[in-house]
Amino acid sequence: MEERILVYRDKKDVEAYKADYERARSHSQGIINFLKKQNIEVNLNLVWSLIKENFPVAPLIQNRDKKKLQELPEALKKLVESDNNKLIQECNKLIQAAQKSMRENDQHHVDFSKLDLVDGIVIITDEAIKEVEDLGSIYVDTDNRKKVYEKALAAKKALEELDQTIKEVYSDPDPVRGIAPRRGQGARILNVDYDGEVEFDGYYLKYIK
Repeated sequence: MEERILVYRDKKDVEAYKADYERARSHSQGIINFLKKQNIEVNLNLVWSLIKENFPVAPLIQNRDKKKLQELPEALKKLVESDNNKLIQECNKLIQAAQKSMRENDQHHVDFSKLDLVDGIVIITDEAIKEVEDLGSIYVDTDNRKKVYEKALAAKKALEELDQTIKEVYSDPDPVRGIAPRRGQGARILNVDYDGEVEFDGYYLKYIK
């Protein structure tokens, strides 16, 4: 399909995912700012490694692993090798705080490749925002979904017209409706609320591939 139609968006989930990215951005900025004060320039790939422990710098700073030291940028290597325990401890503290915060709070996987570093400032890219919104949304984006969507809208319109016709020809205070709410299990594309209004629920289109 050329055009996608948005039929459902979980705003709470989208905001939670955005918060995960903001948390990653904030911690990354804190580490970058600290290292910059020590005249150490690093890229986001290294920061990602620090936080996610793909490259275990936190224990490295404590244990001075010589093999791993060779993989560090020269300036950061010098910091680790130095005897400035205060700076080493502060760096370690920032890394561990980021790890703890993201481990305990993140609800989604944060893709650090979708963050960017511009003039020393960490930003969340438009690509990340789009990914966040898409993961919390359901679209009519396949032929099968389009068929169901169009039939559902046609059925909704027909039910509303039936209800309106009944109202026009039946004026008794005790209402007669063409369709009424009913309890039961199972996903429904169309629902009827207790006021008799027919509602389209785009969430359940997720089951249609």
